Amino acid sequence: MRERILEYCEQTFMRYGIRSVSMDAIAVGLGISKKTIYQYFKDKEEIIKALLEKGHNEDCVALKEIDFKAKDPIEKFFLAFKYYHDELCSINPALIYDLRKYHPDAWETFCIRKENDPLHMVSDILIKGIEQGLFRPEINIKIMSRFIVRIMDMMADGVAFPASQFKIVDIHTELMTHFIYGIATEEGRKLIEIHKSILTQNSIN
Repeated sequence: MRERILEYCEQTFMRYGIRSVSMDAIAVGLGISKKTIYQYFKDKEEIIKALLEKGHNEDCVALKEIDFKAKDPIEKFFLAFKYYHDELCSINPALIYDLRKYHPDAWETFCIRKENDPLHMVSDILIKGIEQGLFRPEINIKIMSRFIVRIMDMMADGVAFPASQFKIVDIHTELMTHFIYGIATEEGRKLIEIHKSILTQNSIN
């Protein structure tokens, strides 16, 4: 039942935002009583935090799969970037607004994870890429890691690149390919040509 409640809330929050979905509405949508919900969650805030934890765990599993699948740091870079970007683009802006305004504790948790997890991932990829001679050894890992995370945020927020004017597949290809070409060695550029098509596979247009 707990997983059923979380699954329903995740789908509903993503569609309508958080504030507009009451505990009464959740109970009606699930065909259960509010009392049943309160057996598992004391309030909506606890549901939200459980959903954030669930999302974080799913991200960890996905990144482990990418780490296993990728044959080199450049392929891992493209696979991981596309995963994170597609995740960010799937979030309803109303959900972000509601989190920020009405659930500040949950919003802080979301921001910390959204910042730290990709940051650690990118840093690890850059370090391994340098060790394998795929990225230039003089690049500043701390600066480049934060730069690429900010690019992900910028592409997902819909402000710098409005959906009415740009296709996500084009943004992916242009920004990411040019960024990684800028830090790659000649050996790395050969692998970019092999792996860059990852950005256009099953992308949201």
